[in-house]
Amino acid sequence: MDFDLPFDLSIINESINKLRYCDLVNIDRTKLKESYNVSFFRKILHKGLIYITKFLFFRILYKIDDFVGGFKAFNNKFFNFIKDKNFVSNTSLIQLEILIFAVLNNFKIENVYPLFNKETEKFSTFNFFKIIKFIFKILQELFIIKINIGNYKEFRD
Repeated sequence: MDFDLPFDLSIINESINKLRYCDLVNIDRTKLKESYNVSFFRKILHKGLIYITKFLFFRILYKIDDFVGGFKAFNNKFFNFIKDKNFVSNTSLIQLEILIFAVLNNFKIENVYPLFNKETEKFSTFNFFKIIKFIFKILQELFIIKINIGNYKEFRD
């Protein structure tokens, strides 16, 4: 989960319950209006990243609507599968890579639909120049992930 705990913590219990019959729990902020009660600028950044990612990875992620929602939970089987992987990303796109690994290797994915805690927005440390630099880093990583997509599918026991 993101360090600022931006969601109602009930998603933790909900995720634990879902992990009884799936391998990975992904957060999806796109389904509930209350989950998207964020600033206009933050919403534009998030939606923009989703559209670019969908364009680049549609054939893999067509069933998933939120890739970098700030929360993932997974069981031991999935953890053991990914623990020694060399991920490309050192930003929040690690969540995208985890999802790509899960989809390409046929792990079962379920979603939780959180409520956003608006209080956490006041702790944001981003300024305009940091955001511009971050956008370019994210775009660079997206293309590197796309180039390396063949390395994500593996045979598992």
